Amino acid sequence: MVSRGYHIVVSTALYAGNIASIGKTYQLMKELGVDTWKLSPVVATGNWRAQEDNGIDYKTVFDAYLALLKQYVADGMPLNLTLAGFAVG
Repeated sequence: MVSRGYHIVVSTALYAGNIASIGKTYQLMKELGVDTWKLSPVVATGNWRAQEDNGIDYKTVFDAYLALLKQYVADGMPLNLTLAGFAVG
């Protein structure tokens, strides 16, 4: 899609099962040429409330975002990045 000129936007819902891998996912987004990557923690509503041990607290999210932002800036901000509730770049 990227090679054909399409603008690619990827949304990622963060939860306990994937928060540790956002650095690897960021690298993949860069390699694929994604234009925009949006991240946001899952909100415990609806059926999600029935899931056990999948929630994450905002301190964990903030720490993961901070590490990601450091790499993002060091890389020259290669894509549009939206960190729900914290930053847009």
